[in-house]
Amino acid sequence: MIEFDDDIQGTTGTTHVKSLPNGDSVGVCAEITNQGKNQLTAYRINKDNIYKRIRIASIPTEASVYQHSFGLNENYISIF
Repeated sequence: MIEFDDDIQGTTGTTHVKSLPNGDSVGVCAEITNQGKNQLTAYRINKDNIYKRIRIASIPTEASVYQHSFGLNENYISIF
């Protein structure tokens, strides 16, 4: 179990993380914010600090979602 040092309230933690050639990682997770809003969040983890996810983007959703339609690489995150 990892306790992250960031403000992402990921309800599915590090689900679907892809390791990049430079040692960093990118991923997506469902998130319920402290204000109770649901969103799908894409993030990056720097290899030098694996305990801090860096938010790339968040997409508001009507409910908490478990995402399976996406693609991840060094330069792009595509979410369908």
